[in-house]
Amino acid sequence: MPYAHETHHGRGLIEAFCRLEVEACAAAISNREHLLAQASSLDVPLAPRALNCFYAWLKLKPQDVNARRSLDDARWMGVPKAIGDCHTYEGKILRTLETVLSGTYENHAVLGKRVMSEGWAVVRTDFHAEFLFFALENHRWTQEVLDGCSRTRGGTAPLRTLQGR
Repeated sequence: MPYAHETHHGRGLIEAFCRLEVEACAAAISNREHLLAQASSLDVPLAPRALNCFYAWLKLKPQDVNARRSLDDARWMGVPKAIGDCHTYEGKILRTLETVLSGTYENHAVLGKRVMSEGWAVVRTDFHAEFLFFALENHRWTQEVLDGCSRTRGGTAPLRTLQGR
């Protein structure tokens, strides 16, 4: 089974990570160029919006550099409700501002506690239990959602499916 680097959620670092919120957010603004250069020197592709997390990782200096987690091998069936927040098109349509995967520090804490107590497999099962949009092959599109897409997009055709149709 393929593996990925474990996140702070599964390493028991979540409380220390969350305690750095104010410091890390300030550093992301005041040390932006330095942090981007440091990420580049480590060959870490990094969007500026993730600089606070990168700063926290540098500050925490995790010693378990080889910590791994299994990849989520769930079959793609659409956008899980757990990621449909204000950062996504689907979340904006449904006016969902926040989910447990939104990336706020409060949500990092909730997710970290769940992962540490229940494990990734249980958490992933919950996340894949509800979807916002389903792939066309599952024939679960609802007219209400399609109408919402149409209204949100200025009356244009409904949102295209994953297959681009």
